[in-house]
Amino acid sequence: MARKPKNRALVTIPGCWQPDFVERLDRRFKIAHAVRDRIAAIESDIGGRDTLSYARRCLVRRLVWLEAVVETFEQRLAAGQTVDMGQYTQALNTLLGLLRSVGWERKPQNLRTLRDVMNSPSSPPRALQEPPP
Repeated sequence: MARKPKNRALVTIPGCWQPDFVERLDRRFKIAHAVRDRIAAIESDIGGRDTLSYARRCLVRRLVWLEAVVETFEQRLAAGQTVDMGQYTQALNTLLGLLRSVGWERKPQNLRTLRDVMNSPSSPPRALQEPPP
């Protein structure tokens, strides 16, 4: 009897909620790339994934899905289809609120300088380092 792998990649969005479904989306599909790329871009803009709390990462995921909802409304409008402007406006205002909560501005990531690396405990002993200029 073959066992089912526990962490199979998802081909479609699951019918019931699973906490890690975004991470498990099958990367061969465009939707998976789009969602993951957008999440990574927003996280990078607000300081990098490593600097974000769970709550902010949660908001980023919701922001990406809400952005997709707004874009769906816009695609329908562009195709000449009718759209409930109340729903569109509500989605747009909610997106704006999430953007304000997460942060508009790009924030630099905390990068270590060469001096920080050289002075870190994992660097070679000072005797082996070149003297400062």
